[in-house]
Amino acid sequence: MGYLAAYGWCLVTAFSMLLTGEVSQRLSPFIVCFFTFALATAIFLSYNARHLGSLWRRIREKRVQGPVLAINLSSFASWGLMIYPLTYLQPTLVATMILGINPLATALITRLFLKQRSPDKLVVTSLALFAVIVFLSYRSWQGENSIPGTPHQQIALSLLCCVLSGIATSVNNILTKRIMSNAFGIIDVMCMRFYFTILISGVIGFSSHQVALNQDLAVSILQTTLVFVVVPLILLQIALKKLDPLRVAIISPLMPVLVVLMQLYGNIAALSAAAIGAALATWLLVSLGTYWAMQKN
Repeated sequence: MGYLAAYGWCLVTAFSMLLTGEVSQRLSPFIVCFFTFALATAIFLSYNARHLGSLWRRIREKRVQGPVLAINLSSFASWGLMIYPLTYLQPTLVATMILGINPLATALITRLFLKQRSPDKLVVTSLALFAVIVFLSYRSWQGENSIPGTPHQQIALSLLCCVLSGIATSVNNILTKRIMSNAFGIIDVMCMRFYFTILISGVIGFSSHQVALNQDLAVSILQTTLVFVVVPLILLQIALKKLDPLRVAIISPLMPVLVVLMQLYGNIAALSAAAIGAALATWLLVSLGTYWAMQKN
């Protein structure tokens, strides 16, 4: 079930990236973030309304206030740091960079801070995925998959943001696993993780942009919330509940690969041979990593 949920997250998220581009072009990223995560949180709170009192009480009793605060901070960091590179790099490259660094970051954090040793084959897979990221970074530095005319300073800062976003994503997954291991359910976690994201994105978005909502835009935001946030995140939480964060991280780079395949199939974007080759290498590594991960179960 965990592996199916992880692969389902990759498929739904890849499909949603192609569906939700229209909303991102009409609103600032911070406004989109505010509406989608506020609406998603409202949905999960409404579904869990009868248990909210006991949820806050259990947070205090199990003394997980720190992880809950940290998961809010890492949720915003993993999304917020993605905004800057999207200005200068192609979205597929940004997603590949963030999710490609995720396995190695997860293995390092688990080893250094949690003192847990990861399976050797999964660590090797993580290093190989990191090598793909280094290759793509070099190609980006040469001007490939970046906005034409972008100075090297902006490219370097964009790549750094992608790395930091990938690390924040790893921290977020590890914290999610820790909270759920304290007898919190999937919906419980979804009720507690996006408040900092909603607050900061709302302050930044509404202070710098004016929003004129209409029925068409409201429907688009609802569609974005369901397809880009609610359904994928439920699948991701199921995967993290059933599997350890490193196994989930090994599978996650498949998502941008599926985006590349969908773009090729639909002739949506012109992709370089290097990007296609990196996507195929990532697919192979994810497949091997999944096979080795399942061998350990």
